[in-house]
Amino acid sequence: MKTIALVGRPNVGKSALFNRICQKRLSIVDDEEGITRDRLFAQVEVFGIPLRLIDTGGIDFEEAIPFAKLVRLQAEKAIVEADAVILIVDGQVGVTSFDEAMVRMLRRFKKPIILAVNKMDKGVDEALMASFQCLGVLDVCAVSAIQGFQIAELLEIAL
Repeated sequence: MKTIALVGRPNVGKSALFNRICQKRLSIVDDEEGITRDRLFAQVEVFGIPLRLIDTGGIDFEEAIPFAKLVRLQAEKAIVEADAVILIVDGQVGVTSFDEAMVRMLRRFKKPIILAVNKMDKGVDEALMASFQCLGVLDVCAVSAIQGFQIAELLEIAL
């Protein structure tokens, strides 16, 4: 069974994407940062293929949120356990230095990285999507976890 970890900085929609893929509310979704702290696991079937999904807390390299170091350690455990990693970024915000730091950190683990540009609720903005090319991730998919936009396409890339 393939394992995929969902990672990213706080409030990019990791838990919303986790819930969307699981097709039920298993993870708490809130505007407040730092709600998800531990790893959350689910087994789902995608395209007839069993999949183990791991939701993680938001990684905060500046440690501005409570328990930031412990949250990062939990996320790193998930990455080690995973066969592939979906890095979720906020398409409404654009590329941030945190996103760049996340890619650098993920490359150390030598796992396939899929970039999910989330919060694309109004469709795909090609110029915005092009701006994420600077991260150097080859597999990129615009998604909306809330609306369910292009989730199947993202999973097809991940599998």
